[in-house]
Amino acid sequence: MHPLNYEIKTEITTVFKDILNNDSVFTKYADSHIREQIMHRAKDRIFREYGLNNLQNILAAPDVVLNDKNQQAIMYCKRFESRYVAVVVGKNSRYIYTIQPIPLNFSLDRYIIIYEGK
Repeated sequence: MHPLNYEIKTEITTVFKDILNNDSVFTKYADSHIREQIMHRAKDRIFREYGLNNLQNILAAPDVVLNDKNQQAIMYCKRFESRYVAVVVGKNSRYIYTIQPIPLNFSLDRYIIIYEGK
């Protein structure tokens, strides 16, 4: 059993390592939530599909890592086409909540840049 499993009420499907070798937990619920968003949000579909298919790569080698001050989450971002694709991970829980596109010119009022790649 994964050490974070006691906090999570659904089955853990995968544990990914991020750029600092921290565990990020992906669950059945998160998988179904993201797939539902892919089906119902046509304009963002390509970005969310890219994120779902590249979770490990985005977490292990992000272009930018952001602290979302509003949501208390860490966002691991990879540039894809005209936006960043962000894997949103709980700051304390290390639980992967969702995948979402964010603009390349994101607001510095909401986000703090933690890491920026070359």
